[in-house]
Amino acid sequence: MSNSENEPVQSTQNNENESQINRTEEKEPQKVEEISESKENEEKKSEISKEKEEEKVEFIKLDPQSFRDRCSSFENVLKNESEIGETLEKCIEISKESTKIILDSRNDMTETKENSEDDEYENAVYLLKTGLPKWIPCILQRADIPRDAKPLVLEFLKLFVDISITVGLVDDVAEQIHGLVRIYLHTSPFYYNSKNNSGEKAKKEEEKIDENKEKEANSQKNALFKYSQKPEGTSVASSYFELIDQFGKKCGFQVLLQKLEGNASLGNIRVLLRIVSNMKNFLCLSFMNDFAPRCHQTVFSSLLKLAANEFNKDDKVLVSEIGDMIQGILLTVWPDAKLEEAIDRFNLDVAFTNFTSVNLERKLRGIKFIRKMVLRAESSKDGMPVLEKFLLFKVVQMVFNSCCPYL
Repeated sequence: MSNSENEPVQSTQNNENESQINRTEEKEPQKVEEISESKENEEKKSEISKEKEEEKVEFIKLDPQSFRDRCSSFENVLKNESEIGETLEKCIEISKESTKIILDSRNDMTETKENSEDDEYENAVYLLKTGLPKWIPCILQRADIPRDAKPLVLEFLKLFVDISITVGLVDDVAEQIHGLVRIYLHTSPFYYNSKNNSGEKAKKEEEKIDENKEKEANSQKNALFKYSQKPEGTSVASSYFELIDQFGKKCGFQVLLQKLEGNASLGNIRVLLRIVSNMKNFLCLSFMNDFAPRCHQTVFSSLLKLAANEFNKDDKVLVSEIGDMIQGILLTVWPDAKLEEAIDRFNLDVAFTNFTSVNLERKLRGIKFIRKMVLRAESSKDGMPVLEKFLLFKVVQMVFNSCCPYL
């Protein structure tokens, strides 16, 4: 083949190479522009983040009155406005910052003394004791929160649960503990999709609960939740069950038992127990089989200590409420007969405490109740094993105690 025949082929190849080079040169400016835009976006995000950080710092450093006014404005937005996303983000950030200040001051007592006069510390205390607990009912009473805002609301509620465990329960912050009571009240409108008839739906839930107690065979569905049990067909939103699990994961149940074991007053026992009472029908049976008896033992032990001093009229009302709640908790896992036996044993313990009192009136009251229980046992076909065991134990205990000085 001659050279003249090859020339057109070479010319064509050269043209193709040139066009590829031109296309490559055209793409290069586009890449540069994309990189430049990406850098600009990152810089903008960084600036926005920095502005938010500065705003957060400036917010906590406001003078106390201005800080409280700002908290009140947030409360109004959460209660009434449709667009709450931006306000929620600010609430979350300032709550985290305030918690950090409180925990840091707890770890260093000298710093606490210095900060007690400082606006920043005072603002943090106000937020956790007053501002934050006020925001909770504003959200829970709303059934009209936009769907796209609900994940942020859930994040905020989870944060409140965390703070209430690490600060509220540990430091006995009553407002935060009452906030937990509200969060675990499943009848709150926030836990239902419709703004209307949330109360009627809540009543129906109580009927559904009994039907679903024996249906925990849905292990695959319940596996999604470690502490909670979502009844089949329930209208309560999944966010409620996530909040129960959050409480469990953050050791809320353990901390709660520790508080009940301590020198808790009747009022504190009632409020702490109300948290569990509100969620009892949505806790999984495997957890309740362990927790409910421990809760019962802890509460009854604390009540017996308090019974050493005679209860006044108001105290008796509180004891009655506590008794109703502990019965409701135990009924989720115990049959009626076992529950009745536990109550009889507690009442006998209280009667014996009265019997051993130096006060004659209390002593007579204790004897009267024990006699009443004996008569009841005599009239029963099966007797009363709990009474027999109790009396035998107490007789041995009294003999041993009376002999101790000579042993």
